Amino acid sequence: MKHKPRILFFDSGVGGLSHLKSVENTFFDFFEYYYLFDNQLFPYSEKPDNLLIEKLVPLIDRAITELKINLVVIACNTASTLILDQLRARVKIPIIGVVPALKPAVEYLVKTGQTDRAVGLLATKATIARPYVLKLIEFHTAPIGQNVSLLGTTDLVEYVENKIRHKPTTKDLKKILAPWLNNTELNLGVIVLACTHFPLIKEEIQELFPNILLIDTCFAIARRIGVIYGFFKQKEIEAQRREFVEYLRKIKGQLHDPVTNKHLLSTKNLTEQEFVELQHHGFADYTHFPHK
Repeated sequence: MKHKPRILFFDSGVGGLSHLKSVENTFFDFFEYYYLFDNQLFPYSEKPDNLLIEKLVPLIDRAITELKINLVVIACNTASTLILDQLRARVKIPIIGVVPALKPAVEYLVKTGQTDRAVGLLATKATIARPYVLKLIEFHTAPIGQNVSLLGTTDLVEYVENKIRHKPTTKDLKKILAPWLNNTELNLGVIVLACTHFPLIKEEIQELFPNILLIDTCFAIARRIGVIYGFFKQKEIEAQRREFVEYLRKIKGQLHDPVTNKHLLSTKNLTEQEFVELQHHGFADYTHFPHK
């Protein structure tokens, strides 16, 4: 019996569920899904780069080998901007990273004639500080005069983490986003959700910014996986891309049975109650997968 391709989604917390759900909503049970979150080192924005590189690369490499993974999604902007090159040099399978969607954000402003407006980049403190992200800003935002407002926050990550687990939180969304909400001269035209946690509360953020487009990378990652697995041919990529986007638009509002046999792993052991808090996302089992 032929096994389904196995995809591993990796994040420091549960934010990567946003991208797992997008892929699941697109390809249903074509894949076997594994979700590994590094709750031992969460949050990454408070950890030094050298520690993360030292810990994450061998952890993911070991997961690939032991779980017989066919493709990895680093569903974390902070980790992606730090370890992609090292991991790709070490393993043979496709590794997909998640980086801030600055290019489509600027393209949107240009296409809609709003080049006088700013791009808001909402991310963790660590992501915003990365040289990689500064290079993205320099490379992609010239058409809008590099008019980018950066907002780095750890509080928003913790807010989402507690919300997904149905836990109380002392964090206040309006206070977290106050630097933008209270700045009447900012003139934001689009906000890039540059942390995989943030799309999980996209509707809440949209309520605070009702006239501003929010952009994330969820469906872009699903599309990339579609290319790798031959759902459409590289030679016809543009036509197939348009067809794929139309397909996504159609299924976005449709209800379907979720994949309920996904596998959950974490680096810090979960209690039974903690697993129950996440089990409703479709996880059939749980495994403790610690750092070595």
